[in-house]
Amino acid sequence: MNATNKPILALAPMAGYTDVAFRVMCASFGATETVSEMVSARGLYHEDKKSYRLMEVHPQESGVSIQIFGSEPEIMAQAVEKSINPRNDIAAVDINMGCPVPKIVKNGEGAALMKNEDLALRVVDAVVGASNKPVSVKLRLGWDFDSLNCISLGKKLAQTGISHITLHGRTRSQLYTGHANWDMIAEMVEEVPLPILGNGDITTPQEAVQRLKESKAAGIAIGRGAVGKPWIFKHITDTLEGREPMECNLSFLMEVARKQLQIACESKGEKVGVVQMRKQLLTYVKGLPHASALKQELLAETTMDGVLAVLTQYEDSNISS
Repeated sequence: MNATNKPILALAPMAGYTDVAFRVMCASFGATETVSEMVSARGLYHEDKKSYRLMEVHPQESGVSIQIFGSEPEIMAQAVEKSINPRNDIAAVDINMGCPVPKIVKNGEGAALMKNEDLALRVVDAVVGASNKPVSVKLRLGWDFDSLNCISLGKKLAQTGISHITLHGRTRSQLYTGHANWDMIAEMVEEVPLPILGNGDITTPQEAVQRLKESKAAGIAIGRGAVGKPWIFKHITDTLEGREPMECNLSFLMEVARKQLQIACESKGEKVGVVQMRKQLLTYVKGLPHASALKQELLAETTMDGVLAVLTQYEDSNISS
C-alpha cells in the first residue's frame, strides 16, 4: 500500500502502447503510476533520437517512471545520470528484467538478466547509485519453470535500495501465453521485504479487487487489460470503495478515443499519431455493433480529421444503442 493506505494502481509498461497519449488517458482515470515504453540505455548513452522520443512526458502528466533496459552496469548508470537525472518531469526509473522478446533476451537484456543474478544485481546497484530518483525493478517468475528465482532474486534486490518490485506472474518461456501465477505473486509479497505490485491477467475491476485481497500486494500493474479501456483504473477504484463503477456508454467511449487520438497526434505529429493509434482504436471499438465494418473504415483513414469523422458518424448512427 502507499502512504494513503490505498493500493497502487499502475499502468504497466508495454512497448508500442504506453506512449504519452495512452499514459495521459490512464492517469486521467486514476492510474497512480504510469511507466513508459522501455528505452534502451545504450540508445540514451549514444544520444539516439528515437530513444529520447520514447521519454517524452506530457505537461499533464505526473508520476511518470521511465523504464530502461540493458545489461551493462556502467552504460545503465551513465544513461540515467545523463538523460534522466536532469529531468524534473520524470519521477522515477524502472529497470526491465521481464521483457521476453527474443531480440532483447539474445543480448542478455530484459528477462535474460534473471539467469545471471550477479550481473542483475550489479546493474541495479549501478542504477541506484547513479539515480537521483527512486528506482524500481520489473521481474518475471523466472526464465522457465525450472528456474523460478523471482523470490531469491527479490530478496537480494531488497538490499539494493530500490523502491519496489513489479512481478509479472509468468516465466519468460511462457511469453504472454497461459495464465499468470498469482500464488507466486502472493508468495513474493510474503517473502520479500519490499512493496510488490502484481501484474498479469487483470481485465476487470472484480479481478483486480480479488487479486489485491488474495495476494496482499501493495498494488497492481495493468497492461493489456487497460488497452481500449483506460477507465479500468476508475472502475477499480469505484469497486474498491464500494461504488457502482461509472457507466461507459457509446458517447463516453468515443469521447475518450478521440481525446487519446488528439494527444497522440499532438505528440508525434499527425501522420505517425494516426498510424500508431490504429491498434488502440481497434481495441476501443471491439465488440461494438458492426465493429468489423467500423474497423475497416478506421484503417482506411490517414488523417486525424478523417478518423474523427468516422468515429463521429458511427456515434451519431448508433447513439440510441
